[in-house]
Amino acid sequence: MQKTLKAQRIKEVRLRPNIAKHDLETKIRQILKFLGKGDKVRIGIFFKGRENEHTQSGVFIINSIMEAAIDVGKPDSKPSLKGSSMSIVFSPFRKFV
Repeated sequence: MQKTLKAQRIKEVRLRPNIAKHDLETKIRQILKFLGKGDKVRIGIFFKGRENEHTQSGVFIINSIMEAAIDVGKPDSKPSLKGSSMSIVFSPFRKFV
């Protein structure tokens, strides 16, 4: 008997660097839900104007997401800054049945 494979989708969550604490917690819950279902998650942090000078706030947000998602998934690579956006992709851990 052959196992059926689930098609893996990539969900995207878009954030801004000046996100409120409660809003960030809501987005983290959403990310954990996506990873729990087996989907990859791309997290994009978009900077505008003077925010481009303070990219360390984007790194802080990504680090807090990594700490929360350590049990459910892992980052594929380091955060990449391209132009005025920073992104990272998280993959869920495989569940062997």
